[in-house]
Amino acid sequence: HLGQLADPLYARIAMEVLAEAVRNPHVWERVAAGEGEKKAALTRMLALAITRGQIAPAQTPEQAADWILLLLDGAFGRVISDPGFEAAAYTRRLHEAIACLLRPTLTGFDSDGKELP
Repeated sequence: HLGQLADPLYARIAMEVLAEAVRNPHVWERVAAGEGEKKAALTRMLALAITRGQIAPAQTPEQAADWILLLLDGAFGRVISDPGFEAAAYTRRLHEAIACLLRPTLTGFDSDGKELP
């Protein structure tokens, strides 16, 4: 995703899609559906990782997905609003921020945060 943001053409096209979505309810429906599918897939992946004990369930999978998407949306916002912003230079920091949200755990937990046997 950040690799795409580094491409100015991608950023401009994505911005145009969002601008059209504001004006056109049919485009808005598609954009919203795509965002919903992206969040649902990320939420499923995070729930599975919690069940496997790969990440800490400090928040629900939905909340963790929201935080990750907020970070990515923020990076996108910087790319489109600041021509000097170099997304590639922040890739490591973004990965570190996401890792902080999803600290590994030694014990497995289910998606409700209950310890697995």
